Amino acid sequence: MNPIKRYIKEEDVITFKKDGILRLSNIWRFRSLEQPLLDEAEGIRRLKSARGEYVELSPEEVERFFENSNISITGGYIKSWGNTDMSVSFPNAIALCTAAGDHEILKDRFKMENYFIITDTKKFGDAILTFLQKQGFNIIAYCYDWIDYVKSKNYRDTKADFIKETNIFFPPSPSRKIINVTQFPISKFFGNYFTKEKDPFYVEKEYRFVFLCEEEIQKNQSIIAILNPNIIKECIIFR
Repeated sequence: MNPIKRYIKEEDVITFKKDGILRLSNIWRFRSLEQPLLDEAEGIRRLKSARGEYVELSPEEVERFFENSNISITGGYIKSWGNTDMSVSFPNAIALCTAAGDHEILKDRFKMENYFIITDTKKFGDAILTFLQKQGFNIIAYCYDWIDYVKSKNYRDTKADFIKETNIFFPPSPSRKIINVTQFPISKFFGNYFTKEKDPFYVEKEYRFVFLCEEEIQKNQSIIAILNPNIIKECIIFR
């Protein structure tokens, strides 16, 4: 297994090494990145079909499709004869993405060659968690884990598994350790944060840190973490 790397600009590596300053991102922002990093399916449950493709949702499917959203629909069907693009957005969450793919591929994909290596993901993630909590963020749940890659996240392509909740909801893997601090009902969507389509994202072999907060996180919100230099020495290697 290749090491887990965080790719950042050269000046940001220097700042992180010297002062512990690290910029965090969020799930919604990943929908607006430039290609090839753009992922329109981040943090959403989506039903999309092309012209002439018939799609039908039963009342049960409709109700569950909009579960964990601000939309409540009961007792009604949804029928479409194409050109459908319907989605439910899950709560935004603070996130940091790293990658364990081949460096020669990743440096071209991310348009940068500089990175640091994370040797202890739990210690590193816990350091970010501690900083966020000290800054007053009310953490609902958090998790550090590998991304699961699937053929498709589109409901139309996973309809056979809809009722069984084995694909469209992308529930957390049995081995995934999700710390649910407040018992907020995250089971129907938290797995989505750790699921991406295999094409074109598998080459990244992503490892992700996710922190779901009680506060509303804006897509363009910038969060700067400052980590303890001693912790950095214990879990980070600078190349």
